[in-house]
Amino acid sequence: MYCPRCKVEIGTETFCENCGGATVASDEVAAVIVPETKTSHLNQEEIKIKPKKVKTSNSSIKKVISIVVIGALAIGGLVGYKTLQTKYTPKKTVESFYNYIVKKDYDNAFKLIANTDDKFMNKESFKVAMEKNNVKTFYIKNYNKKDFPQSYSQDITQQGIEDNLSNNMFTVQGSGKLYPIGVDDNGTKFVFFKNYKINADSFAINWQMTAPLGAKVLVNGNAPDLSDEPNLDETPMTNELYKPSISLYKIDKIFNSSYDITATMEGAEDFKVSKAPAGKTVTIILKPNSETIKSLQEQTKTYLDLFYSNATEDKYANVLTVNNDVVSKMSAFGTIDKVINKLEDLKITKSQLDDANHATVSAKGTVSYEDSSMVEFGMAKDVGKKDMTIDLYFERVDGKWLITDTSGVI
Repeated sequence: MYCPRCKVEIGTETFCENCGGATVASDEVAAVIVPETKTSHLNQEEIKIKPKKVKTSNSSIKKVISIVVIGALAIGGLVGYKTLQTKYTPKKTVESFYNYIVKKDYDNAFKLIANTDDKFMNKESFKVAMEKNNVKTFYIKNYNKKDFPQSYSQDITQQGIEDNLSNNMFTVQGSGKLYPIGVDDNGTKFVFFKNYKINADSFAINWQMTAPLGAKVLVNGNAPDLSDEPNLDETPMTNELYKPSISLYKIDKIFNSSYDITATMEGAEDFKVSKAPAGKTVTIILKPNSETIKSLQEQTKTYLDLFYSNATEDKYANVLTVNNDVVSKMSAFGTIDKVINKLEDLKITKSQLDDANHATVSAKGTVSYEDSSMVEFGMAKDVGKKDMTIDLYFERVDGKWLITDTSGVI
């Protein structure tokens, strides 16, 4: 007998062992499967039908594997996302920053700071500032304004912190000192996460310095901003003709570090201060160079020689500026034509440039005199010596130093 379903020879079995189907007579199977006209010449063995093996599709296996892999990746990705999400937070950024600081890894710490594109907010000055702070341990807590009274502004600009920093603020206690730290959202990182960075204002202070008008001031080779209006608070003003000016330079944001300051000006010696601490006002005083000193001293001596020789006003043309009252003040002493003075010695005690076009000279000396102004009244001639002290105020006009005013005892 043959199985009518799978065509396998099964003998007299009621059910097929191969497929489990019910059996029929062998002649019926032969009649259905092979017509007599086509199979009469074939042996029974030749018309046996070989059973098919049941096979599993390769595409089905691949689909199952793909589903498993995708599921595993999804779960892993979700776990990884949650893990990284806890890593890229404002507080974690502050923690990473101070871990670098404690390890003195200032290069990586600097990479975590935003707004460092200013010329005074560079890596080198940041390193010096962090070394100055010398943080060895730290503790992070939520920011509290009460932790930072106004007296703290000597170390950090409190107003700048409140005005410029984001709401992500923390207080860091580092080696016994408190630091207000702000964190900014600086774009994205790895597509899905916010790239938080420390705001540079957390470590910035402002700084100002004064210098004579016309000076070129550099801080670590960079020029600070010059105020629009001259600072006249420290300007010596003796009259309306003598008006030197003091310039005010400002740096709104600079790391709390130490810097080299240089200043140059025509007619002056170069000024240099090394490792000046930021935040403390610097007053730059420029001394005249040897050529300027020589010119000022020559003009001083010429003026005094003319004065003590009772020279007429026209003789002062190359010494005094026009429209000043120096000669008229000398005439106030009265009959100077009856007084003979002689300058016996002269010493310059101070030469100072008040700005590029104004200078001050202080001098002292001894003058011998013969005063016969009272002889006509029957009194004896007065002969003697007297001390002389004088301050002379110069203005540079067309490249030449001329006296615009004087003061003192002559």
